Parts: sequence; C-alpha cells; structure tokens
Amino acid sequence: MQVLDKLMANISGITLGFGFFIVGIFVFDDPSVFWLKNLFVFLGLFVIVVFVANAFRQYIKSFDPNFGRVTSISEYDKQSKNASNYGKAKAFDTFIYVFAGMFIAFALLKASWVILLLLLLGYVICEAVALYATTSEYKRMRQKR
Repeated sequence: MQVLDKLMANISGITLGFGFFIVGIFVFDDPSVFWLKNLFVFLGLFVIVVFVANAFRQYIKSFDPNFGRVTSISEYDKQSKNASNYGKAKAFDTFIYVFAGMFIAFALLKASWVILLLLLLGYVICEAVALYATTSEYKRMRQKR
C-alpha cells in the first residue's frame, strides 16, 4: 500500500505541474502579465521535474541489495541512510531551494524563456548527479556483500 501511495503522490504532483504549465500557456496572453505567464509555465515545469526525479529516486532505491528484506532492520536502515545521504550530499539539498527561488525571482523579473530553460536544465543536472551518486553507492554496497 505504501508503494501505491508514493506512486499516486508522484502522479498527482506531475498532474499538478501539467496544470500549472497549461494554465500558463493558455490563460495569460496579455503582454502586461508576461511575468505571470513565465511564473506559471516554469513553476509547472519545475514541479514536473521534481516529481519525476522523486519517482526515479524511488525506482533507484529498489536497487538496494537489502530492499524488501526484514532480517536486519537496523543494518538496513543504516546502509539505506548512508546511501541516501551520500546522494543528497552531492547535489540536492541546497540546490532545490536555490533553484526554486531563482525560478520565482527570474519569472518576476520577466526573464526570457531561454534563461528559465537553462535554469531548469541546471536543476535537472543536479538531480541527475544525486541519482547517479545514490545508484553508485548502492552498487558499491552490493559489491561489498
């Protein structure tokens, strides 16, 4: 049931992101509210990327050699926490807030779509680094066994 809850949360988040994106594209056509259009479009894209990355993070967690075992819960918790912290320490914790703030600030400053796309690409790269680091830590844990 917990897996289904996480799946539905990711689907709901992606749907919410698409909602923001669609509203931004089709509702705000007046040039005087260009900043609002940017805010909705790129907030929607950002929300989509956050929830897709969360889904990938949950998928990568299934690579954990102890995934699904309940024999040694304390060791499993310690190893899982180490792997998660290793991946997060590489890129994620600080950048999610920095990028969210920059999205809002740049949208309010009426930045061009190219700049906002570059910002979104930077966030995607940070997520990819975190996912890669977590995956490599799980592989290292598997080899250690």
